[in-house]
Amino acid sequence: MITTSVLRSVSSFVLALLWSASAAFAEPVAEFGVLQPQDVETIQGCLTQAAATSPATAPGGCIGTVATLCLTTSADKPAELVIADCNGREAAAWDRILNETYAKAVIVAKRRDETFAASLIAPAAFQTLRDAQRAWILFRDAECGRIFALFEATEGRLVFSSECSLRLTAERAIVL
Repeated sequence: MITTSVLRSVSSFVLALLWSASAAFAEPVAEFGVLQPQDVETIQGCLTQAAATSPATAPGGCIGTVATLCLTTSADKPAELVIADCNGREAAAWDRILNETYAKAVIVAKRRDETFAASLIAPAAFQTLRDAQRAWILFRDAECGRIFALFEATEGRLVFSSECSLRLTAERAIVL
């Protein structure tokens, strides 16, 4: 079982690794996977266009949009770092979208609870939403930590773990 302290250790290791690798390219660690406002706009534009053309299957097609664009404009770094950085940028954008979606879901859940507060139905929409989100965060961190550990001895560990974070965060933003 991967604990929070293990995940923090893995995260610290990854950041230290990235820092040492990025130093050779004169780029500060702070630039790795940093949220870019245009990335959120790109995803939201894709979601809007996809919903207009094919609402049933559309949102999933937007996963990877920013990373793909990022990969076409990145150079002069080892491939693993470029891919992990691009995945990190998109994961950060999806995380922003997820946080905005969650905030809206909290408002709806609290209103629903207020509606049922005076009835025989126990108001639990907010509590179950919060519990589900907390459980999902634990799952995402554990699953991506598992992927990192599985590929730890390979050059692809950063790529696979960053893809995990990107995919799970995007999927959660879509279904929430």
